[in-house]
Amino acid sequence: METTFALVVTGLIVLALVVAVLKVVSTLQRLASTVRGEPSPSPARVAIRAGHGVVLYRTRNGRADYRFRIERAGNAGYRIYILDQRDYGGRDSSQVATHRLRDSQGDYVCWTQSLETPEQARQVAAMWADKTEDYIRNGRTF
Repeated sequence: METTFALVVTGLIVLALVVAVLKVVSTLQRLASTVRGEPSPSPARVAIRAGHGVVLYRTRNGRADYRFRIERAGNAGYRIYILDQRDYGGRDSSQVATHRLRDSQGDYVCWTQSLETPEQARQVAAMWADKTEDYIRNGRTF
């Protein structure tokens, strides 16, 4: 029993170290790109399609991951459902303050224009995530 527990703990420690090393490598790669003068990736290139209609997005500052589901909303174009995001902490998390609406499927990004393509929806999702991250961290409304 003690041997199994020790193996599990050792495995978790090794996994944590691997994750930490990968984060350091990623940070160093971004830093090297900045030093070389390469532009930061645009939200359209950072957004990753992972499965049917699901988009994963890491904010420009690299501090948070957001997950969205993009669905066709009839004649209204596409709708961006918020599946996973950071907690608002002490900030106002009302629908109005955070530019969210809700229907029977959950919260979605409040956007007044019709999103005609999934690519437009991915770009809006990335922008909303970056603006939300700025609001959470600095209190700047959008």
